[in-house]
Amino acid sequence: MKDSTRNSIRFITLSGLFIALGIVLPMALHAIPDGGKIFLPMFLPVLLGALFLPWQYALAVGVITPLLSGLLTGMPPAAPLPMNFMLAAELGVAAVTLSLLKKIKWIDKKRYLIVLALIPTLLIGKVASGSVLMIATQFFGIKGPSMWTYVLGALVAGLPGMAIQLVLLPVLYSLVKRRHN
Repeated sequence: MKDSTRNSIRFITLSGLFIALGIVLPMALHAIPDGGKIFLPMFLPVLLGALFLPWQYALAVGVITPLLSGLLTGMPPAAPLPMNFMLAAELGVAAVTLSLLKKIKWIDKKRYLIVLALIPTLLIGKVASGSVLMIATQFFGIKGPSMWTYVLGALVAGLPGMAIQLVLLPVLYSLVKRRHN
């Protein structure tokens, strides 16, 4: 079997694993009131996947996870705001950003520096989500806050989840990398 075929199978398998984790983990944390907004449980498997997958697969995981979760579990909801599409944009853009930033040699060599890649990743993702909201409010007449009000509110509400990601992602990435090296 060719190396490219073997890698494709590996990446597809990993993508499926991260998508499944991205559906199951939020189900557990949504038992807590506002647990999804506060802990951002879908982000952890998607962003972890972005650290191990090429950007194309990371994008697919980021977009598919919230859409499939919405279809299977009703979380995130499609109405009144298009949360599932907003989250698909946010996670897709964040996954691509992190996957590309991880290629910077000094970040990959010193795995704890992933924190430096996560900060712009999370911010850029929120702006992508806010952009979908702006499109929905302007072109489809959906009522909602302005883009920047949403982005600021989402950043503040998600601070605990972002802090968890800033701590856990470098640790999990290092553990997995060390185990496979």
